[in-house]
Amino acid sequence: MQAISQINETSGPRTGQVVGSSLTLGPRIDQDNLSDVYEATRAPDRETFALRVFESQRGDEAFAQRLAGVANKATMLAHEHIATVHGWGQTEDGSYYLVGEWIEGTSLELLLQQSSRPLPWVRATRLALQICRGLHAAHRHGLIHRNLTARNCIVVDTDGPRDLVKIVNFGLTGTSHDTKLVLANSSSSHMTSGTDNSDPHYRAPELCQGHPPDSRSDVYALGVVMYQMLTGRLPFLGSHEVEIVAGHLTKQPPPFSDAAPAAGIPAPLEALVLRALHKDPQLRFQTTRALTEALIASERALLSATQLAGNSPQELRAAEDSLTKGSIFSSDSAGSTSRRSYRRLTTRRHMLPGARLPTPHPATDPYPEVTSTLQFLPDEDSGPEESANSHLLRLLLLVGLLLLTVVAVFLLGET
Repeated sequence: MQAISQINETSGPRTGQVVGSSLTLGPRIDQDNLSDVYEATRAPDRETFALRVFESQRGDEAFAQRLAGVANKATMLAHEHIATVHGWGQTEDGSYYLVGEWIEGTSLELLLQQSSRPLPWVRATRLALQICRGLHAAHRHGLIHRNLTARNCIVVDTDGPRDLVKIVNFGLTGTSHDTKLVLANSSSSHMTSGTDNSDPHYRAPELCQGHPPDSRSDVYALGVVMYQMLTGRLPFLGSHEVEIVAGHLTKQPPPFSDAAPAAGIPAPLEALVLRALHKDPQLRFQTTRALTEALIASERALLSATQLAGNSPQELRAAEDSLTKGSIFSSDSAGSTSRRSYRRLTTRRHMLPGARLPTPHPATDPYPEVTSTLQFLPDEDSGPEESANSHLLRLLLLVGLLLLTVVAVFLLGET
C-alpha cells in the first residue's frame, strides 16, 4: 500500500464512499490490473491510510480466504522497510479491500524517470540493501512478494544521502482468470490457470515457464531493480510481453558498458547484479541474506579503494558509515532476525554452523568473482528449533558416553 506524492490524483468510482464504518475514501491515487488504490481518512482522528480495492474479485470467497491468509501474515510483519498492513475487509457491494500504511514518498520508478542519469552506484547499493532487508524479513515469515518492481519500492526521503525505502503490495499477484496470493512453501502458489499479470519486465525465467515462485524469484526481480538503478534502463525491453519474456528466457542483459557507458559502474558490482539475474535459479544467490553479504563485501572493498565517478565524498563517507556501523538485518517485532554489526559478523563467520566456502566452477558459474565473496556463510540463520535440536543431540551423546563408561567399568570389575 502506498501514497506517491507526485502521482496524479483522480476521482475514482468509490470516491466519497465510507467503508468499514469509519474510512472515507478520497481520490484514487493508483491503479493496476489487480486493484484501485484510494486515499482513505478515518473519521475519529483524521488519520490517513491507503486502501486497495480488488474490484474484479467481488464475492469470490476463495479469494477472500487467500487474502485473509496474506493479510494475517502481513499484519504480523512489522519492519522499517515494509509498508504496514493494518487489516482487510469487504465493502457493502462485496468487493474486498486491504488497509495499509499511508506513505508520503516517491516510487523508485518515478525517481528514475525524473533523473537525468542513472543513480550513483553508492546510492543504488544503499537502496538495494534496504530492499534486501525487507525481503529477508518477509521471507522468514513465509511471504514471497512475487511482483517486486521499482514501482513497488517507495523512497520516503529523497533529500540527502540517507534514503528510506519501503516495499509495498507484498504477497499479491494474479492471473487474468484466477488471482493468487502467494505464500512461501505453499501448494497454492502454483499458477494453474490464466495469464500471469505480474510485471513482465521483472518476471524471473522460471515464472515465465509456469513454475511456482520462491525467494529466488524475488532475488531475480531485485536484480532487475538494481540493473535499472545503475543503468537507467531495464535489462529486457519489447513492444509486447512475448518479446520481454523471450528476453528473460533466452538473452543476456546488455553489459553495463553498453547500457550506461558513462556511469562508471565497478566491474565487481556489475558481476554481482548479473549473478542475481542468472537464468538458472540454482546459480543465483539462494537467499536475500547471501545477496546482502555479497553487496556489503563488494561495497566495502570498492569504497576503500577509490572514489569513483558520480559519487561525492559526502556520499562515500555516508555509505561507509552505514556499512560499518549499521546492522545488516534489523530486528523485526517478533525478534526473528538478530541484530549484528558487520564487524561482529566477520569475526563469527568461521564459527557459524554449516559454514562452507562455495567453490567457483568456471564451466557452470559465469560470475566466480562474486561467488568468492560469500565466504563461509550459511544460506539462513539457524532458527530456535534447530538450535534446540542441536543441544538435545549433544545431551543425548553425552548421556550415551556416560552409559558406555559405566558399562565398561562394570565389565572390568567383573573380570
